[in-house]
Amino acid sequence: SFLLGRKVLSDLLNLVERSTLAEARLRLLMQFSGDWYWQQDENRVITRVLYKGKEVDDGIENEVDATDNRIPFVGKARRDVPSLKLISENLNWDSFDKLMIEGTSFTQLRFEYWPQTSPRLIFESSGRPVKNASQQVVGYEGVSVDVTQKALNERLLLGCKKITS
Repeated sequence: SFLLGRKVLSDLLNLVERSTLAEARLRLLMQFSGDWYWQQDENRVITRVLYKGKEVDDGIENEVDATDNRIPFVGKARRDVPSLKLISENLNWDSFDKLMIEGTSFTQLRFEYWPQTSPRLIFESSGRPVKNASQQVVGYEGVSVDVTQKALNERLLLGCKKITS
């Protein structure tokens, strides 16, 4: 009877701890603001995307793209998406993969998606590792923000500065 009571209490404490961790994780995610919330597995494959609050299972709906309104990220690693480039300074796909293998959080990494049939899309992503009970990285989650207009304006301004100097 004592052992059974102790087991029930232990299970209850574990449940409370998991609930507390889940709530803390949700609150952390709610601090982010973005157009997309994404999850990926340990192989860096995008497994889930919420676009403007809607679940997307076969691509990201994109109002910018009038001809083909899907961005095919779900089910692929970023580096395997045709027409997607990592354009952040001092990073390439290999260093990005290394960062993720090491379980390092990242903020505002810039990507450019520009297939021949669609307008250019430039977005910044921030993410953090998801760990299991043994503290092993089992994936990543994060948010991405469309910064296309901002990035194009920055490039235009930089071009104007070069011309005037």
